Amino acid sequence: MRWGIAAILTALSTPCLAEDVQVAETANVLMEIIKDPAKQKTYCEIQDIQIKIFDAENVENREEIEKLKAQLQIKTKELGPDYERVSKYNPEVSPESPEGKKLLEAYETLEKACNK
Repeated sequence: MRWGIAAILTALSTPCLAEDVQVAETANVLMEIIKDPAKQKTYCEIQDIQIKIFDAENVENREEIEKLKAQLQIKTKELGPDYERVSKYNPEVSPESPEGKKLLEAYETLEKACNK
């Protein structure tokens, strides 16, 4: 019986642990981008492309969307496999948690760099 409860508790806690790891990994990758001016520039270009994709989706311009998505893939690869991996994460994290604060700080720093 104890093993059954332990297995259930482990199964229930695993997604939370996985999300914590994803948040920490994402924050670390973003901090590496912050340290490298060339990567910062590429990150900002990715942000610009994503805005253009959003705009093209609003007017249902499929041709433009496909062109922009191809550009996005190229730029994402330029940032390397770590960024490619973490850009697919979608962890739910409280902005008040230590991990959330670190992640938010990294994103804010990059946004400031992009808005210069």
